[in-house]
Amino acid sequence: MKQLISLLPFKYAGLLLDTILVPGMMQHFLFRKLLIESELHRFMTETGGAAQVIILGAGLDTLAVRMAGKYPDAKFFEIDLPGAGEAKLAALKRMNRELPGNCRLIAADLAKTPLDAVLNAEKSFNCRAATLVILEGVLMYLPEPAVSRLFTALSELFSERLEIIFGAMARPDDAENWRVRTVNFLLGGREKTDWYCPSQDMPGFMANLGYGMKSWVPYRKLQAFYRSVAEIQSIPEEDENYYIVAKIPQGLDNLAIDKISFFPLSFD
Repeated sequence: MKQLISLLPFKYAGLLLDTILVPGMMQHFLFRKLLIESELHRFMTETGGAAQVIILGAGLDTLAVRMAGKYPDAKFFEIDLPGAGEAKLAALKRMNRELPGNCRLIAADLAKTPLDAVLNAEKSFNCRAATLVILEGVLMYLPEPAVSRLFTALSELFSERLEIIFGAMARPDDAENWRVRTVNFLLGGREKTDWYCPSQDMPGFMANLGYGMKSWVPYRKLQAFYRSVAEIQSIPEEDENYYIVAKIPQGLDNLAIDKISFFPLSFD
């Protein structure tokens, strides 16, 4: 079955995964990027365009490269395993484009090297700058203790304004129906969920780590911003939900929930 799926053109393989196995999955990949980009624009507007953005596990995502040119006074840091940055640089070279000077691609294995050591090795890094951290499609592959350690490390590293946008699965794989288990099988087990957190438990989980909830978008609600009611009839209410949290300043107990605004995806 895995070999058969791999032989299908991407369009039809995506259609199979999206309509039969996990409804809305392919659109979700686009919509979560729109959400993240809109939050980056919001953060830059609020900080005068001179903030710091850190993307962990970016892969081949182009957000930092594109936004570095749009916000020349900001600093962008991508941290990923060795190889990801080289592939991105090679792609830019083929397009006769250069990496913006305010964008750094850092090769590091955070399982072996602490995050603070990786960032403090960068001359342009500033732990006192207003910072947005992006964790897209990353945390579900970590065990819960590792997730807690990461958020704690970020809180300890930054002394000023810190916001984090991240995705988290709402339930474990074995609680899902046969469709999700089939996708995991077709992907050779690489997509197995290690950490999950139901939305009703996330505020408490974050509060224990020193963060307040600013806003959150469940799986189906994110789809509803862009698709008709008829198109999302089979979409589950929750799957990979997205959250925006902020480090709670000393003396405050929590933060108010903000309304999310959406910006068009830019390819400038």
